[in-house]
Amino acid sequence: MKNLCLLIFFFLALCQSACSGGQINSFGDLETGGSPRLLYPVTDDITLDGKDALSFKWLLSNLASTDHFELKIYKGYNMYEANLIYKAKIKPDIESPQVPASLFTENQVYTWSLRQVFIGGRKGDKGFSSFKIIRK
Repeated sequence: MKNLCLLIFFFLALCQSACSGGQINSFGDLETGGSPRLLYPVTDDITLDGKDALSFKWLLSNLASTDHFELKIYKGYNMYEANLIYKAKIKPDIESPQVPASLFTENQVYTWSLRQVFIGGRKGDKGFSSFKIIRK
């Protein structure tokens, strides 16, 4: 009977994880491991107009199990190491990190990627988007 109860418990835990597309971590939290939903900048008409910095925004999820976010910005559309112009670890309590405007050039396209890193080191998928600076 004891073995049957254990078997049922593990089966239910496995079903919950599989049905949600996630994993259960050691704290009992469900982690989806999906890519973050990027909110800004995501268009071809970003204007800096004398601003000192450009804000980056995304939807936050699973913050209790998040260690940090990895933010990377590349010049152009290709996310190659040679095109990397900015890299930072962002703590989950920072809602809208600021990147210096001096890194950006007018009429240039940039691609940014964001990856959620969970406590314990597991990483979610990358979310990425491109934008263009039209006025500085």
